[in-house]
Amino acid sequence: MRKGIVYGLITVLLLGLLAGCDEPVDTHASKGGTLYLNANSVIAVTYDEQGKVTSVTAGSENAKDIVDSYGDFTGKSCSEVVAELVKKV
Repeated sequence: MRKGIVYGLITVLLLGLLAGCDEPVDTHASKGGTLYLNANSVIAVTYDEQGKVTSVTAGSENAKDIVDSYGDFTGKSCSEVVAELVKKV
């Protein structure tokens, strides 16, 4: 009786593990997002699925000065914009 329960639980666990194996998962897929820089000022960099910046938002007066001094960021790569903003912070 006890062996039957153990084997049943093992079977259920194995089936549960294998249930998600029918399709490969692309862990690098992204639908865009927002990256927050927080060093004495909060700056939000929003990007699209291609990694291009769609907006930069300042969360404080100090951050507003930094964002305003940056110039045009729309369409640039997120990593490029973040690297330049980090230098300015």
